Amino acid sequence: MESTDYETQIDNLVDAEQLDEAIQLIETLESVLLKENKDEKLREVQMLKAEKLFRRKRYEESMALFGACSAPPERVIKLFPPAIAGELSIWPEQEEDGSDREDHGEEEEQPPENGGTDKNGENGSPLGDEETSKPNGEADPKKENGASGDASAAKADAKTDSSGDATPEKERSVTPELKRSPTVDTYGSMRNIAFNRKYGETASIFSFGSRRVAVDNASLLDSASIAAKKNAEVDETPRPLEGDELKKAAQDLIGTFLNDVRRKLTKYFNSEGQPLDPLTVLAPGPAHGASKKDSLGATFLVLDGALEEDEDPARARIEKLMETCRLVDTTLFRAYMLVRPALIGSLVRIQNHCDPDVVSDKLREQGKFEELVDFLERKKLHRDALELLRFFGQADGDSKAPGLRGPQRTVTYLERLKAEHTDLILEFAMWPLKVEPVLGMEIFVGDTGNSESLPRSRVLDYLEQQNQNFAIQYLEHIITELHDQTPEFHTRLAGLYLMALAGDLTDEEKGKWHARFLGFLETSGQYRAEKVLGSLPRDVPEYYECRAIVLSKMGRHKSALEIYVFRLHDHDKAEAYCVRVQQNSNIASEEVDRVYHTLISLYLRPPAPYSQQLGPALAILSRHGARVEASEALKLIPENVRIHELKTYFESRIRAATAKVTENRIMAALRKSHLVDVQEQFLAARNSHATVAEESVCPVCHKRLGLSVIWRLPT
Repeated sequence: MESTDYETQIDNLVDAEQLDEAIQLIETLESVLLKENKDEKLREVQMLKAEKLFRRKRYEESMALFGACSAPPERVIKLFPPAIAGELSIWPEQEEDGSDREDHGEEEEQPPENGGTDKNGENGSPLGDEETSKPNGEADPKKENGASGDASAAKADAKTDSSGDATPEKERSVTPELKRSPTVDTYGSMRNIAFNRKYGETASIFSFGSRRVAVDNASLLDSASIAAKKNAEVDETPRPLEGDELKKAAQDLIGTFLNDVRRKLTKYFNSEGQPLDPLTVLAPGPAHGASKKDSLGATFLVLDGALEEDEDPARARIEKLMETCRLVDTTLFRAYMLVRPALIGSLVRIQNHCDPDVVSDKLREQGKFEELVDFLERKKLHRDALELLRFFGQADGDSKAPGLRGPQRTVTYLERLKAEHTDLILEFAMWPLKVEPVLGMEIFVGDTGNSESLPRSRVLDYLEQQNQNFAIQYLEHIITELHDQTPEFHTRLAGLYLMALAGDLTDEEKGKWHARFLGFLETSGQYRAEKVLGSLPRDVPEYYECRAIVLSKMGRHKSALEIYVFRLHDHDKAEAYCVRVQQNSNIASEEVDRVYHTLISLYLRPPAPYSQQLGPALAILSRHGARVEASEALKLIPENVRIHELKTYFESRIRAATAKVTENRIMAALRKSHLVDVQEQFLAARNSHATVAEESVCPVCHKRLGLSVIWRLPT
């Protein structure tokens, strides 16, 4: 007649598998009436109900309830066989012949498969502590031989509840004779201890065996209760999911639970995918209030075991978070492999925390090597991915991954690597360069930001070892397109051009290389001219013009013009050289004009043993005489030259002088006109006035002006 506290009532309801009543009771009670935490107690009972729904194959409802109460992912995942849960599964992994892979101890016994035989030879009785009813109501002789000898107790069958614990029918009201035999209870408890030792806390929620009970004292149960019991009798013998049942459960696990958990875990990562300390995310504020409703986040704040002295609590919390993420994503991957293989590609290409060993093994087994490459790249396991690409890229036509044949995928992969992986790039770029040089060079000269960030000196040394043409192409790319002004690169490119010209080439090929070399010498101003000039042969005619260009870069215009005039005998190029110097020079015009004076002096007063060239000199005077000082030009002209031969020169000088005088007159007239305009504006401004009378008011504030300061804006 004594009152029972609420905790005991709740425990009794849970033991009796009346979980809905227990949940309603907990929700009805105030928190102060319970010694335990109300939210935690309610969450635990809800998870027990979800596990019960799972046993009854109501997978969608079970996963939804697990998600609603924020159940720990490991508690949900371990309900599935190893095909989904891996080593976390409570079910032993089966070999192809049906035998277990795990080596159990002497005290541990494995639940047999459906229709299997346990160690005592009992068929269909997983635990061996219940009697299997016969069609004619006779007891099994094997069972009778293993019993304690009490016939009346052996016939007393236990009632099966969904939790797996055999509770006699109406234990509080029936006599002790109706309880199970002590021998049976002892044997059953030993089996439960052994199973708990193997399968952990989840084992307590399972019912290993369907115990159909026939009560001897029929007077204790009326006909209505017997009928209800028969209707409610369900075989809840726990068995690992297989076939269509496993696929259905896996689909509900994916859509209802795992995706929801992954969404909840995203708040613990920044925009770059780096994990955050859960304590900072659940700091006081809106996030902390939300964490009270979501118990999943609070589990990361509880650290199992004592921390070492030098261990950082924040790091320990992050590691616990990462373990949960790894479990969830790896389970999601296994489930996709089972029910939705087409979604594997999208999973491995996004941010994920799957176990690389599990994913690699599974994808290799299924022959999904393209997805494996994407996964390894996402996990930054670049060496493994590149070795895989090299293996299949060099394979023959019978390859298991025809989509990976050839160097294209390897080149694309290497183009995405950053400068920190330069060693890998240089190692695995070798075989694409040998197979398809044009495609292989895209790794270093392609229009990607990563190629620009590579260490150029290392890349240049590597390419030069492979082929000097690769080095020339790379230097041309960084100089002309990336505008690299490093003198070392410009000088090395000039040297490589000379090496190419010294090779065994046809006339056509040599002409092309020579044109490229000349163009580079003219356009580039960063190479070390002294070093390049020392590399150029002195007495080889094809290098005369190259030497002239280099001498021009050094400012030695007279030496350059001597090559054009006396060695190349090309007066047009000599004149074009002077024009080019004048246009590209940044110095004063008087010094630039000295180039024409130098050319004329070479024509009229050549060094020995060259003869005078009057015609080209007079042509330069007629076209550019205005740029040469008259007194200096006339001193160079020989005395035997007639006046009419200098007519063109004098006309150009007169025109230049007249043009200068005319320009000065025009400028003076324009300045005078501008002065008149300014004076007129000044007079107009001085003559303007404003009349302020006694009645005058401000047009803005409408106050009388009086003796106030007046500011008149110009109209």
